[in-house]
Amino acid sequence: MRYISCLVLVLCGVGGGEGYGNGAPLEACVTMMPGHFGTSAQISPNPYSLVTPSQYVPGQSITVQITGADFQGFLIQARKIGTTTSIGVFTSLPSTVRTNDCPNTVARGANSATHNSQAVKRDLTLTWTPPTDAGHGTVEFVATVAEQKTVYWIGLKSSQLTEASTVPCPEGYGDDYGFGKCLYVHKRPLIYSEAEAYCQGMGGKIFQFDNGNDVNRIKAILEPASNNKNFGIWVGLTDEAEEGTFVWADDTPLVSGDFTDWAPQPYNRNSPRRNCVQMKRKFNWQWVVRSCRRAKNIFLCEPI
Repeated sequence: MRYISCLVLVLCGVGGGEGYGNGAPLEACVTMMPGHFGTSAQISPNPYSLVTPSQYVPGQSITVQITGADFQGFLIQARKIGTTTSIGVFTSLPSTVRTNDCPNTVARGANSATHNSQAVKRDLTLTWTPPTDAGHGTVEFVATVAEQKTVYWIGLKSSQLTEASTVPCPEGYGDDYGFGKCLYVHKRPLIYSEAEAYCQGMGGKIFQFDNGNDVNRIKAILEPASNNKNFGIWVGLTDEAEEGTFVWADDTPLVSGDFTDWAPQPYNRNSPRRNCVQMKRKFNWQWVVRSCRRAKNIFLCEPI
């Protein structure tokens, strides 16, 4: 009887039978399965997402966010594509997070992150640093997220992150916001032509938000930055040259099938006097077309 009681304690954790209240065990490193006795993973749509940049640079930290509904527990690793081999380390952790030194890894250390309490979490941001040496290739983040002990989802994956060049950013540029690319953030709102001129003066162009990863990342950054409903950012897309034909800052036309994030009607109305696309808090950070000469927004520059 004493043996059975101890076995139940190991499976259910110490925290009053509420699963592993202080984080995932090492036994979960490969399978990512919680040790919640008598439970199974949810098969309903996963309410959580992993928000990451599209690239990483060896040795340079980036952030990954677990977004969606409230949750209590999680386990996350960065893995080489098509393998269970974890890579990199988690650093500068929030107080509700600890690391595991999992054996399925390129190098031992803080290669996995998990909860250290059952405190409710939402939109959790983690810092991850890849190895300093190049040549590890494309990676993705893999996670298990538990709303509570008996309700959890496994197999949550981020978009793939390609390994970027280690060539240093040009003067004035950096990757302070974890996009995995060289950028400059101009925090004073300008009209579109002034923003274009500023970026050109830095030997670059307005950064274009032409994929879901970058759009989700900037939304997560901007949301806590200001309570002003008119706070916004230029997307890098206009139809100034020809009404109705939108073109990116690099002169690439927007065509059917390309990524877009338009706000619904009637909030988004195009006209000859509205030619520049912006993301705005007022419209849940979705895209709306506004005057290039009157509207002022912050913007990002990227080198050409």
